[in-house]
Amino acid sequence: MDDASLGAAIEAAVREEISEFRVPADPRIRVPITLIDAGQPGWQMVALFKFAANTPPPEDFLNRLARGLDLPLLYRRTRALHLARDDNSAFAQALDILTLLDKQVRFVPAAMTICNELARHGRCSRVSLGWRHDAYVQITAISDMPRFERGMDAIQKLESAMEEAFDQDEEIILPEPDDAGYVARDHQVFAQSQGVANVVTLPLRLDEKPIGVVTLERTDRAFSADEVTALRVVLDRATRRLDELERHDGSAWRRGLRGTRNQLARLLGAEHTWWKALGLGLAGLLLVAFLCTWPYRVEGSFVVRSHTLLNLPAPFDGFLAEVPVKVGDKVNGGDILLRLDKRDLLLEQNALQAEIARYEAERAQAEVERRLADMRSATAAKEQSQANLAINRFHLTRADVTAPAPGVIIEGDLRERIGAPVRAGDILMRMTRIDEMYVEIEVPERDAYAILATHQAEIAFATLPGQRFPVAIERFEPTARVKNDGNVFVLRARFQAAGNDPWWRPGMSGVAKLEAGRRPIIWLLTHRLVDFVRLKLWL
Repeated sequence: MDDASLGAAIEAAVREEISEFRVPADPRIRVPITLIDAGQPGWQMVALFKFAANTPPPEDFLNRLARGLDLPLLYRRTRALHLARDDNSAFAQALDILTLLDKQVRFVPAAMTICNELARHGRCSRVSLGWRHDAYVQITAISDMPRFERGMDAIQKLESAMEEAFDQDEEIILPEPDDAGYVARDHQVFAQSQGVANVVTLPLRLDEKPIGVVTLERTDRAFSADEVTALRVVLDRATRRLDELERHDGSAWRRGLRGTRNQLARLLGAEHTWWKALGLGLAGLLLVAFLCTWPYRVEGSFVVRSHTLLNLPAPFDGFLAEVPVKVGDKVNGGDILLRLDKRDLLLEQNALQAEIARYEAERAQAEVERRLADMRSATAAKEQSQANLAINRFHLTRADVTAPAPGVIIEGDLRERIGAPVRAGDILMRMTRIDEMYVEIEVPERDAYAILATHQAEIAFATLPGQRFPVAIERFEPTARVKNDGNVFVLRARFQAAGNDPWWRPGMSGVAKLEAGRRPIIWLLTHRLVDFVRLKLWL
């Protein structure tokens, strides 16, 4: 039987799970098939023993051979059992240590418990625990050593070794493994000074940050990888409990300082850069708002007024004859503003002159005839007519209404009333002088307290908001004016410019800003709200 046929027959026997193989050429010859665990999924090893055709193997030999071939499988199962027992032992040790740690209520006794239990379970000559204080690692507990002097040379070298592992955030093992990527110079110095060959240092991490260090020393044998893994499991579970005890240990003053230090460390650390930048920016703004001052300006409204407002009434009953000006025109003193119809006055003047002549003739006739009573009566009638004539002439002189002074017509567009009758005393036009104007500023009552000593202000016209004009406060009216939207106080101010601009007119309005000193910026931003709350809550 060739090898190819034999291989195919064996594959079929393995596939069909047959424990022995009979040679087709001689069915009496039985070949045992034994499967050996190859240690990898999907792999199988077959042990095949071929005997001579004329000498079949005895039955007991085949049985011993089959048991001998099971030795690799038995070894692997036995090793897995030992590993499981070691894992269970490490788990039990970790559970015992954590149970003892949970019973502690102070930090130092808890650290001493960790050191003693690790030394006992790991058969270590010494176990030390260091904790971060400020920027350094200080030894907190040493196994079987309740008291120690920090100034000792051994303690200082041990702290240097701990800081070496703490700064690198690495587990340091002596003797160093071949693939070690850390620096262990301080560990080597410490080991040589203490005569210890086997040292392992493990950082205590909380939220992926080191907060402490544990160093284990042993003289008889090195620390295996499984032992280091078991130590890491125990310390990872114990770190949070130790941190909680350390934060709540000591007096209230010490806890407060520690909490403040931790918060500052978190605030000034390298994490959350944008949030910290935002916080620093807000803190800077608040600092500026509280310490820096800014000019405080009270806002109000203003109206341009004139010192002189001239009313031009009708001088007598009559009719409008001519109106040469209109509202808005600038006029000079003596310019004719309107004319009344003079025809009736002229006719009346002629009639009065005729009456005077007639009364003069009657007086002369009575004087010739020596009629004293008639003479006196004619004289009185003549004087009366002369008085009426004087009135008539006075009206004629006032029939042309002229401007009493330079100014601007602000009211009285009479061009559509030409020929209409007017009565004596009716206001026909109003004009004002533009060379003597002032500013009337209205300030809300809530800001009246801030402007009592105000002397300077600026105004901006609604028609030209981009320009500012300084004014000087001259007078503060002592009483408030009642308005629909609240009471206001009125101030009178004069323009500081040498001359008035040609486009300024009485009645123009805008916004006024009054200087009221300097105030802190935070006050400027919040005083309205604070005043509102105080009024509502009566604070």
